[in-house]
Amino acid sequence: MFSSTVRCDAGIVAPVANVCDGWSLRAAAVAMGRRAVAAVAIGLTMSAASACRHVDAVAPVTWPVADVTRPPASNLTDRCPAAHAAGTDYFPEKAVVRHAGAFTVTYHGHYKVVEIAPHIGEGGTTRFVLVQCGTPVPHIARDAHVVTVPVTRAVLTKPELAQALDQLGVVDRLVGVDSMRPIATPSFIDRHRRGLMQEVGSGTHSSIEMAMGVAPDVVFTFYSAFADANMHPKLLDVGIAGVPVADHFEATPLGRAEWVKLLALFFNAERSATTMFEDVEARYTALRTRAAGVAHRPAVILGWPSTRIEWALNGGSNYAARLVADAGGRYVWDSPSMRSLDLAPFERIFDLGGTTDVWLGRSLGTTSRDRLLAQSPQLTRFGPVARGAVWTDDKGRLPSGATPISVEALGRPDLVLADMIAILHPDLMPGHTSRYYEPLQ
Repeated sequence: MFSSTVRCDAGIVAPVANVCDGWSLRAAAVAMGRRAVAAVAIGLTMSAASACRHVDAVAPVTWPVADVTRPPASNLTDRCPAAHAAGTDYFPEKAVVRHAGAFTVTYHGHYKVVEIAPHIGEGGTTRFVLVQCGTPVPHIARDAHVVTVPVTRAVLTKPELAQALDQLGVVDRLVGVDSMRPIATPSFIDRHRRGLMQEVGSGTHSSIEMAMGVAPDVVFTFYSAFADANMHPKLLDVGIAGVPVADHFEATPLGRAEWVKLLALFFNAERSATTMFEDVEARYTALRTRAAGVAHRPAVILGWPSTRIEWALNGGSNYAARLVADAGGRYVWDSPSMRSLDLAPFERIFDLGGTTDVWLGRSLGTTSRDRLLAQSPQLTRFGPVARGAVWTDDKGRLPSGATPISVEALGRPDLVLADMIAILHPDLMPGHTSRYYEPLQ
């Protein structure tokens, strides 16, 4: 067992035994019980004369053993059976995936098989076998990545999942996050303040060593359409279950929101996830129906100027385009792309967006028209700016730069849709108080 991690000037982070003038990684890696990690650790064994700093690690959690003599009435979220009873269904509360298109789950008594296969990028399938603790690993797991559930230690490198994990009630399982800067969820902020959640860096190679240092069962990480940018294959190579989360490539907002069920599978929290999602689904469907019969659909442009020559925006077949349509609008960027980030020449956006009714800006970083124009002077001639028809999703921004929409919108498309309908068709939402959007002043 280890008690802390050390970060050195060279950027190496590793579990240590409270020493700073030199250490061996071999024993700590073996204690983690992962042969691949041990191999990496042996290769990194070294002594250091450079200055180091300690990062205390949260002590490992061991679930209590319970006498499960009959099929459980609910999933075991915080304990393990004392012995495996063959033929027992240990997951009576199951997730049913109806909207998401990039992951599936099947149940097999004491284990679940999860397949994540985004329909974009490299097109590969990542397969996990989630085995109930206290039961044997099935033979089927030989060609998959095995995770014992419910997990006790998780790392999050995709801040959009923060609120969903909070609502699942599993923040106490989180021991790491890539950075606290984009996090606006109070439970995360409090856990980090108490030293129970470490920052493990961004999606670079060095963050893998930092993630190893907190010994996670699983790392929820961003899935990129560009294979070289993905972190999960590197994590899997060193024996850590890197789970690629590709919600941002879903074609519908409800498909994206249903990824809360994917998260829940690792904590045996299917019942909570299903309840959460069904409530959101009902509200979203009611709002969509309210806006379906509008006579006029205002033209909308999304995104933000990423440079002085390019504009970043959601693809025309991305979930955000469906949000605009469900809000009674018409998204003018009608590309076939499912990407959450298309890059378009400024001239093209000026042609398309110059006469649009509304610009729904994303993370503009300011509520002031003057400051926006100081950053991007060419927007002076951009139609929505000239007409004062710009809304930004920066409402509630914290001093760190974090915004509520950045950590909530994955699981709450109903709230985003309500804001959009109120902007495009205010008569349909009398008295609505915006959650995420506010007009540029």
